[in-house]
Amino acid sequence: MTVSFDFSNRNFVVTGASSGIGRQICIDLAHANARVLALARRLPLLQTLQQEAPDHIFIEAVDVTDLQALGACIQTFAQQYPIHGSVHAAGNLHLMPLRAQNNVRIEAMWKTHWLAGMELLRLTTANKQQARSSAHVWIASIAAQRGQIGFAAYSAVKNAMIASARCAALELAPYQIRINTISPGWVQGTDMSAQVSALLGHPQDDPANRPPLGYGQPKDVSALTLFLLSDAASWITGANFVIDGGASIH
Repeated sequence: MTVSFDFSNRNFVVTGASSGIGRQICIDLAHANARVLALARRLPLLQTLQQEAPDHIFIEAVDVTDLQALGACIQTFAQQYPIHGSVHAAGNLHLMPLRAQNNVRIEAMWKTHWLAGMELLRLTTANKQQARSSAHVWIASIAAQRGQIGFAAYSAVKNAMIASARCAALELAPYQIRINTISPGWVQGTDMSAQVSALLGHPQDDPANRPPLGYGQPKDVSALTLFLLSDAASWITGANFVIDGGASIH
């Protein structure tokens, strides 16, 4: 059975849109008739993305940690298209043991994952009456629930996202504005999975690490994201959804 969504006349902002999960979400939203403002740093990759659905995908090359530039992009888009939701999929990953802790890299992750996410949510819900009934999703990580060597800072940042989303959900609920987080496990074909493989020597190749349902693809996370953005999830807010092929069962 195939589940489909219709987001006709709905407009969304997606960060981290140039690759991996963010890119797949943009494509799936566009194929479901939504208009998407796709934000990322790498313009050539954004241009390739736009070719997937040129009438539905609008692109802006921006670093989400530049909050002024982020605000300008969203304001320009919102002047023409009222925003019905957002997805914060932008991310970076710096693995480091305690002895090699680097505060510059920690700050970079904090700004990209948490601060940019908070600003994105603020910008897209600034007019709460206009944003009424909108839905928002942050892409967190299973790392927030599992201890792994070298992941201390990354796990902390992802936990901060989950906790802040819960608080924001309470504040926005009176306006029927929803926010949820998704915590994926190992998703193949993403920049982060490639980076972890390069640093840790392909841990996914060890059969002991393989989830009961195998490894995920960006489309798996995108499918859950579209559900949470849709009216079918109208009674869900402040929740964190683990999608990891059963890895956390152990």
